[in-house]
Amino acid sequence: MDNSSDKPDQSILKKYYDPEKQWQMSIEIIKKLNFDFNIGRQDKSTHPFTASLSSIDTRITTRIWENFLPACIFGTIHECGHALYEMGFKQEIQDSLLAEGTSLGIHESQSRLWENIVGRSKEFWTYWYPKFQKTFPENLKGYSMDEFYRSMNVVQPSFIRVEADEVTYGLHIILRFELEKMIIEEIFR
Repeated sequence: MDNSSDKPDQSILKKYYDPEKQWQMSIEIIKKLNFDFNIGRQDKSTHPFTASLSSIDTRITTRIWENFLPACIFGTIHECGHALYEMGFKQEIQDSLLAEGTSLGIHESQSRLWENIVGRSKEFWTYWYPKFQKTFPENLKGYSMDEFYRSMNVVQPSFIRVEADEVTYGLHIILRFELEKMIIEEIFR
């Protein structure tokens, strides 16, 4: 990966992107993904998360970094995936144990599906890139949709799990498991 001579231009993502415009775009994206603002809301936070009190009260947060566009976009789509899972429970099972996520693994699979399969797809960006061009004309001037798409899908190591790409994200989980296992084994020796 690091030795490839065909690396996407990351500078396109590391310009100043007006935080309020990022916020508005994130709202538009999750509306299109069927996030229901009648039973949910989105707020800002330093670390994205989802809190669901029931299928009729689901809240997500996102973070906005003014000099790194993917933090807001992919964080929002990821948390929207969690929320859509929670919002999907039928009203008639609300007061039962069935109205909870099956497991953290299933929950994460839903959020990662929306973030990586949908949000990083060429089809997604074919639809959204023209809207981003209108919202951030100076930032995206001279960049094709393909250049933008490739930069949003770059694969590179990161020390921070929530900033990792779809390839290296899983390695964070494996490494964390291995470290925790070593710690526990040492404690019980």
